[in-house]
Amino acid sequence: MVAKLIELWVVDNLWKTILWIIVIFGIRPRAS
Repeated sequence: MVAKLIELWVVDNLWKTILWIIVIFGIRPRAS
């Protein structure tokens, strides 16, 4: 049960981190 929650949390944070990287690198070239 706990392992499943940790797994869900890691996956959720991983996709948010990837999304932020895409957003940052997507905005930066236009700004410069």
